[in-house]
Amino acid sequence: MTTPTIRPAVESDLAAINALYNREVLEGVATWELDEWPAERRAAWFHARDAEEPVLVAECDGRLAGFAYLTRYRGRRGYRFTRENTVFVDPDFQRQGVGRLLLGAIIEAARALGLRTILAFIDADNAGSIALHRAFGYEQIGLEAETGYKFEAWRSALELQLMLDRPLVSAPRPGLASRTGASPRPALLSTLFSRASPVHAQLPRMPWQSRSASPVSRSITPRTWCWTTSR
Repeated sequence: MTTPTIRPAVESDLAAINALYNREVLEGVATWELDEWPAERRAAWFHARDAEEPVLVAECDGRLAGFAYLTRYRGRRGYRFTRENTVFVDPDFQRQGVGRLLLGAIIEAARALGLRTILAFIDADNAGSIALHRAFGYEQIGLEAETGYKFEAWRSALELQLMLDRPLVSAPRPGLASRTGASPRPALLSTLFSRASPVHAQLPRMPWQSRSASPVSRSITPRTWCWTTSR
């Protein structure tokens, strides 16, 4: 496998994104969704997002190997420095470093946006995703016991959290028109996903990787097995 490229998603990626997601709807528990998404719903989802809810894709040998995104948390301005992350990896690219590349890139995107924390809700039986997130410093802060039901079984979710640097914040005024109260930083994101960006340090090694194995290199350019629960 050649080194995957991580870049912002574009509209031409939506068919592959939706195919990967719908496969997990039918076969997996990384999403507890029970109904496949039509193309129109995926397009509406994509166009409703802005610079503060980035969507990234991993492209390898002309194929979409996975995608990741940040979602605003709870929809209230008081939570504007918090996001929930979601990462999906195609089964053909499992345990080849794609999940690590995507999660590392989405964390750096969150830093560039000046966020304080990221949450991940992961199916309690998804040991690979839990290990991946913990390798990046996420800590478990909660358990949602049997809040989901799929494939004739009750599903539980772990809540994991990663704390980022505390941003300098001025208190928002009631009635402020902005959706989030925080300013988008497209210039920072553009820098982040340039090939010359210095942020791409060595990623944490996963438990199943040999210590003698060389770290996965990354090539990041601008804009099914799933890792986290997208509920």
